[in-house]
Amino acid sequence: MKLEKITNKNKNKKILVTGGAGFIGTHLVNELLKQKHEVLVFDNFSTSDIAKMSNKINFVEGDITKKYDINQLPKDFDAIYHLAGLLDIKASLDEPSFYTTTNVMGTSNMLEFCRTNNIKKFIYAASCASDKPLSSPYALTKYLPEYYCNMYNNLYGIDTLNVRFYNVYGENMNTTGYRPVLSIFLEKYSLNELLPIVGDGEQTRDFIYVGDIVSGLVKALKPNDTNIRTINLGNNSSISINDIVSMLGSPSTVNVPKRDETKYAIPANISLAKKLLEWEPKMKLETWIKEQIK
Repeated sequence: MKLEKITNKNKNKKILVTGGAGFIGTHLVNELLKQKHEVLVFDNFSTSDIAKMSNKINFVEGDITKKYDINQLPKDFDAIYHLAGLLDIKASLDEPSFYTTTNVMGTSNMLEFCRTNNIKKFIYAASCASDKPLSSPYALTKYLPEYYCNMYNNLYGIDTLNVRFYNVYGENMNTTGYRPVLSIFLEKYSLNELLPIVGDGEQTRDFIYVGDIVSGLVKALKPNDTNIRTINLGNNSSISINDIVSMLGSPSTVNVPKRDETKYAIPANISLAKKLLEWEPKMKLETWIKEQIK
């Protein structure tokens, strides 16, 4: 455990980021620190490497499912970003109760931490999978916490916001465990290996740059006096796997068997994010890919 006293000498906020050592979490933490907020990371390092944590970042190693760990945290945060959770749809099919414990009960524990310590801002990293909550244990366990957040807003006056992430890409994507398709493709491309295409490659997704996600999350810190409690952060566009191969210059591919997955994902409706946060994505996927392979 590493924990130093965090003071609040100015108007900037004292913020807890659960899952702050992960892919999106590290980007968020770095931006919050740039903006002179005081940040503490709470992570169990199950899917991240503690050795990669900067010495400048304060952190507590602990688990959102363990109330003892949570109770070791300071109690005077201005806001909590709740990014910790399990992500793999396929793995959730084999361990649904584990996903329920982590994603649902873990979120409930953090909301209760807010209630008992009078922390009035809670931003929950939700998922576009919540559009189809019965499609997998993962989807359901990301969807149910949205209702927990809404309830804590209604009953206890906590300013909660559910931020649904679409398919996030960017620097320092996971290279082990659960991996986004772009992480796999860029690795294969760099090694001059065949890119694995599931089925016919015509399945589509809405890809959103991690920097744009962070921009939206930072904007979400402001007080929300509207009835909007759930927003989407996506690119509002559909891109197929074959499109990505073309963006990479059409390297050689190999087809692998189809799997049970949504083929044509509906792109994000970002109208509420525009209204509430005055936010729009800036990065184009093709631009980012060209920068990675030049």
